[in-house]
Amino acid sequence: MKTACPFCKVEYSLSKDCPRRVQCACCGTVWQIKNRERGGKGFVFAFALAILFLAVILFIVVLKLFPHNEAGGTMNVRLDNISYAENAIIISGWVQNDSPELSGVPDMVAIVKDAQGAELLTQKFSPPAPLLDAGEKVRFSNEIKNPPAGAVKVSIEFKE
Repeated sequence: MKTACPFCKVEYSLSKDCPRRVQCACCGTVWQIKNRERGGKGFVFAFALAILFLAVILFIVVLKLFPHNEAGGTMNVRLDNISYAENAIIISGWVQNDSPELSGVPDMVAIVKDAQGAELLTQKFSPPAPLLDAGEKVRFSNEIKNPPAGAVKVSIEFKE
């Protein structure tokens, strides 16, 4: 650990287990040594800030390379099974990328309606894969727990 006399500014190198009270060999001034830990809170904060900065840059690069499709674009969803259980509705189907290139898959929304078509519930869920190659098709499944009374219709859409 390094310290300096507060009066004459002579510098000293001390071991970590040195006494807290020291006396200058040149002028005789006595002062207290404060223990300072290397890599303290300042270092941790700077490191965390650097990691956050890199994460933001990576996020921007990924968005530029793999743009997110808007709903109704070249990403299609097909519902092929709806099972009504006592306390759940289980839905499954396929998501397909009909574009000629790799595309991001938007979040999905299950919409539950009554017999008159009024919306009773919307439930957002993550797609089965974040990216799909051109022409790739992937299966999805989602469970709507405790659906509202009167639920008779279910549809799936991409969230905008």
